[in-house]
Amino acid sequence: MVIELRDNLTIEHIKENFSWLLKADIEDAIIGILPRDRKLIWYDGIWLDGEWHNGIWRDGIWSKGIWHNGEWHTGCWEYGKWKNGIWHSGWWYNGEWHSGVWINGVWRNGIWYAGVWLSGKWHKGYWKGGYDSKINYQTESPSKWSD
Repeated sequence: MVIELRDNLTIEHIKENFSWLLKADIEDAIIGILPRDRKLIWYDGIWLDGEWHNGIWRDGIWSKGIWHNGEWHTGCWEYGKWKNGIWHSGWWYNGEWHSGVWINGVWRNGIWYAGVWLSGKWHKGYWKGGYDSKINYQTESPSKWSD
């Protein structure tokens, strides 16, 4: 685990406020803290496994794990469970979406159980429920809609 700390973030502050991060399997992480509301910021790196709780994801690769809440701005999601949060943009390649708001991005596979889809491109996957305001259905077989 290699971590570059920015924004005056310290290991002591991580231990006190973001102990879940120390339990995660990560590589080449660049992390900091948002001064005004003290949220964790993931600037870049590789999330191999673990549980994410709140915070802001700016860029990087998510290999697998559970996302509990927060904001995703861009990057590559390879696999995992998205429990809640706001997805601004990026590439989703597989996994389970359980709740939250998808603003934009490219979905390439996985299962959508619930949440709000505002915009983006959908390539393959399974839609089980939720609100779709305007999916750009660039579908490739198999895409299954069951709500």
